[in-house]
Amino acid sequence: MTSPTEPQTVAAPTEAQPSGQNDPPASPGTPQSGAPPEPGQPGSEPPEDAQARRQRAEAALADERRQRREAERALAQVRQEHMTDADRALAQARADGAAEARRTAGAALAAAEFRAAAVGVLADPDAALEALDLGRFVNDDGEVDRRKIADLVKKLAAAAGGGKIPAGSRGAPPDNDFLRAALRSGR
Repeated sequence: MTSPTEPQTVAAPTEAQPSGQNDPPASPGTPQSGAPPEPGQPGSEPPEDAQARRQRAEAALADERRQRREAERALAQVRQEHMTDADRALAQARADGAAEARRTAGAALAAAEFRAAAVGVLADPDAALEALDLGRFVNDDGEVDRRKIADLVKKLAAAAGGGKIPAGSRGAPPDNDFLRAALRSGR
């Protein structure tokens, strides 16, 4: 390792030989580059489904998050064992405030997720929001279960009459509409 005061030497780039000129000949039974592998050879399995890869990645990510939360809880417990009473009270107050903030933010996020899922499905998503308790879709970490919200929207749409927004206006036009009055009078 060099010290910050010593000059660093940079190696000159080497020239690469063109591919194919000095390559050894392929052995029999080995597929040429670009050719598909023969059945039974390594790499001959069909390509993995993208959705299966995504599900595995999501499961691995959820597991990693769970492990991180467990490690953070264990660390917090060890730290709390070595605190004074005043430090414990302060830490508890901070934890209570953070939990309340997560619940509040989670509820706002759940309402936004509900509105997004209800667009074009429910006639008045805001009226449905007033009657619903979306807090049950928010976990202790403030994360929203989008699948359960989407299922709720589907249930509400089915109960409201097939899940379609009715066509046409939603009431009589107002009498004090300037443009309508001008068109009626023929000006």
